Amino acid sequence: MASWQSYSNKLEGGLCRYCVLFPQQPDRGGSQRANPGVLVCSSYQKPYTKALGKNGILTSHDKSSMHCRAAEKADLFAQNFRNPDDRIDNQLLKQQNKQEQTNKDILRLIVIAVEFLAKQGLPFRGNNDDEVDFSDESINRGNFVALLQLMGKFS
Repeated sequence: MASWQSYSNKLEGGLCRYCVLFPQQPDRGGSQRANPGVLVCSSYQKPYTKALGKNGILTSHDKSSMHCRAAEKADLFAQNFRNPDDRIDNQLLKQQNKQEQTNKDILRLIVIAVEFLAKQGLPFRGNNDDEVDFSDESINRGNFVALLQLMGKFS
């Protein structure tokens, strides 16, 4: 008995568990054997010996592209179930949490800089607030921006 075969007491016959759980559209222009009827929509109730062999329904079903696609989806589902950390939604959640923590750390530094300048009674602005050119180090950008850049070098 193949790993994809299951017996249904209710239907009194064999079914393909992959094709039932992960149904696929049959190929267009495919053979009559690729029809999703037996082993998918209805159980196989004929003698088991007639299902085996080169032209048997089990062999034909096992080789059908519809079954192969369903088996592939079943394998992917099983991998995701066993390894939830590999799932895309969990990876995105971890990345989002990491970004949130980074943003909180940056915001904490900004608040510390504001508190420091306020306690010292120092001005926040520089000589020219119209255009701030961060590439030119000779321009006085003000205490606030200079303090944030200094803090950024050490964090």
